Amino acid sequence: MTSGLEHMGDLGKFAAGVQSWRKIIASVSDADARWDVFGNAATDVARFVTRGLDKGTAVDELFEIAQGQGLLELKGADRVQRLLAAAFVGVEPELVPDPLELRERINGRDQAKTPAKPTAASVYTFPDPAHIPPRVWLYGEHYIRGAVTATVAPGGTGKTTLSLFEAITMAVAGLCVWYISGEDPRVEIDRRIAAHMQHHDIAPADVGGRLFIDDRVSFPIKLTQSAKSTSVVFDEAWVNAFEHAIARDRIDVVIIDPFVAFHSAAENDNSAMDAIIKRLGETCARFACNIEISHHVRKPSVGMAEITVDDARGGGALVNATRSCRVINRMPSDIAQQENIPPERRTAYLRLDNGKRNMAPPGAASWWHLVSVLIGNGADNVQAIERYQMRGPFDGWTLADTDAIVDIVRAGDVRADARSDKWLGHAVLARLNLDGSSKDHFTKVNRMVGTWLANKLFKKVKLIDPEIRKERSYYVPMDYPEPRPEREI
Repeated sequence: MTSGLEHMGDLGKFAAGVQSWRKIIASVSDADARWDVFGNAATDVARFVTRGLDKGTAVDELFEIAQGQGLLELKGADRVQRLLAAAFVGVEPELVPDPLELRERINGRDQAKTPAKPTAASVYTFPDPAHIPPRVWLYGEHYIRGAVTATVAPGGTGKTTLSLFEAITMAVAGLCVWYISGEDPRVEIDRRIAAHMQHHDIAPADVGGRLFIDDRVSFPIKLTQSAKSTSVVFDEAWVNAFEHAIARDRIDVVIIDPFVAFHSAAENDNSAMDAIIKRLGETCARFACNIEISHHVRKPSVGMAEITVDDARGGGALVNATRSCRVINRMPSDIAQQENIPPERRTAYLRLDNGKRNMAPPGAASWWHLVSVLIGNGADNVQAIERYQMRGPFDGWTLADTDAIVDIVRAGDVRADARSDKWLGHAVLARLNLDGSSKDHFTKVNRMVGTWLANKLFKKVKLIDPEIRKERSYYVPMDYPEPRPEREI
């Protein structure tokens, strides 16, 4: 029995699409569900024939998949053949000219014939939701197969460093990743990769030939032509070369950095940005890959504290056309202060937010730390990146400390007012050996108490202070009885 990979070269530019279905089917554990997914794969691969794939090759690949996944034993060869025959009914190759030939004909006013338009709407057939193929997330609920994604940030914030780290990480995980730089020369990319490999203790053998690197010399791609007209004119020769490389090397993820270096359109032209992203989206769908663009933002206005995805050049058009769009901001000064990070080091800490994620649930921001690495040549200190774990207000705090605070609350007569000598925060300050007169320490304790209230370790109520016979705020256990005039606040 073969894996099917020996003949992937026969598929040409359709190899990635077939291989994607192979991975999806293999990921389904239930046999009946795997059969249903195989039916979806057969229908999709049959469409490749209309775009130039040899019909016999397509059938052979699907039959090999069925054999490799045990579907021949499960359903029998006759049933598999009937399913394939039904999928290919009426499917015939569409005569599509070579992109270079097509461009020459259009420039020569020999317009290609317009394909026949459909004459009827398609009635929707409801599939069993349990058998709908799952989305194929590649990395970090951002990179997804079959879609364009983006990361935006001001220049010099760390986009390239993050992109290279993620490219290496994905390659180590088994994905084929192609990073194309339109800005840095190859030698600088070499330095950056060396820094990450050294800092994260990664050996070339761990990458296993799955990392592909090009720069503005080795692959000087321009997706669009310079044109006087306002409409976007794609350079079909370069688009074709780009897609051919993706298919040839079975690329899972392409990272183009920075986006501005790969097209000739005005980035403040929303319609142009929309057209380019959608064209890249067609490539993603056709070759079952992800294309990640590293993108700049508009010049921030005076006093702007942080940027959002809406500050990306191209604005709403770029954000709306991508499936996931992240934004990088430097750590705010108040957070740096809470983390005890010196002001002069604050810019080395980054917050990564997904400002628009329409194919995954929203997630909390992740934090990153830029570090300087002296690489093996003994001369160059080069930037690398690592994840940063926020210490937060509970740095140095233990579960035993929390139990002690709960016991203090249960003992009673614990005030919620920081001006009182009976304030709960005094006990917290004492356990941490902190100074209550310090604004930073006071803020830390308040955040801790707020977290405990949010997690219902105890509650805040109004009680009558017997000494002054006035209502005051107290912390009490969650099961504390509340006779009048006590009331929760």
